[in-house]
Amino acid sequence: MTAPDEAARRVRGLYPALTSAEARAVAELEHEFPHWHVWPRTGYPATPGWYARRLHTSPSALIRAAVLADVGPAIEGWLAQHAGIWPYAAQDSR
Repeated sequence: MTAPDEAARRVRGLYPALTSAEARAVAELEHEFPHWHVWPRTGYPATPGWYARRLHTSPSALIRAAVLADVGPAIEGWLAQHAGIWPYAAQDSR
C-alpha cells in the first residue's frame, strides 16, 4: 500500500462518512499543507461543510468552506493574508 493510500485510509478511519475520493482529497490537502488539519462538519454529509485548522498556532487559525474543493484555496488565501505576521511567519510557509 502506498503512502497516499495509507493516509486516505487513516482519514477514512477518522471520518467513516467520507467517500474514498473525499478521504483521498483530505489526505492530499493535509500532505500539501502539512501544518493544517482538515475535517468535515459534524453531521456530514447531511450537513455539508468543511473546516481546516492550522496546528501549533496561537491563536488558532480556523477556516470554513462549503465544499472540499474550496479548502485548499481558502488555506492559500489565509497564508497570503498572514504572510510576514508573527507568530505565523516564524513557521513554515505552509
